[in-house]
Amino acid sequence: MNFEINQFNSMLDSFNYMCGSFAGNMVSNLEKMQKAYNQAVCLFAEQEKALQTQLTSQNSLQKQKDAALQQFEKTNEDLDLKIQTFESQISQLKSEIASLQQQIQQLNASTAIHQTQITQTKQAQINPLLLKKHSMYEKMLRLRIEPSFASIKLVFTGISKFKPEKEFWAEFGTGDTVTVIGISNELVGVEQFVDECQLTGNFGLLVRRVRRGFSQQYGQTK
Repeated sequence: MNFEINQFNSMLDSFNYMCGSFAGNMVSNLEKMQKAYNQAVCLFAEQEKALQTQLTSQNSLQKQKDAALQQFEKTNEDLDLKIQTFESQISQLKSEIASLQQQIQQLNASTAIHQTQITQTKQAQINPLLLKKHSMYEKMLRLRIEPSFASIKLVFTGISKFKPEKEFWAEFGTGDTVTVIGISNELVGVEQFVDECQLTGNFGLLVRRVRRGFSQQYGQTK
């Protein structure tokens, strides 16, 4: 009887040991599982945070894109409006330029007519006076006078003893001041002759000075 009790106690001890060992393993496994679970939760939280950050960044980027697109569309609208305004202004300027060109053409035509009238009047008043004033020199000085609107040309012959038919000429402007426009041969002192005529108003003296100058310089030339 005692043997059986001892055997039973031994079996009970073994069972208790096995139960304790199993419980220890269970606790260890539960701790490992809890640790793994906690790590998984942390990893999930980190991934969720990363995804949330990425989503926030994408939303911010999308907002920036939307804002840029709106600004671009507004800029295009402003440019279209400015282009329309410029086109309208250009069209108006072209119209004004065309009108001004027409006015200028009319003014030029009117000016040309007025200038022609002035020219005809001056030729009718001035040239006959000059011709009358100096006609006496034509035969005496072997002089031919060729007047025009703004100048008078004096053509002399009989200067050269060897070639009396050779022409020597000098052309003078007859505006507000007497000026030398052209001359057939270089003539020393011609500017002084013109200044003297300008001071005295004696055009006949200028004619005589020019002929005498030609005769002195070219009278003996062949």
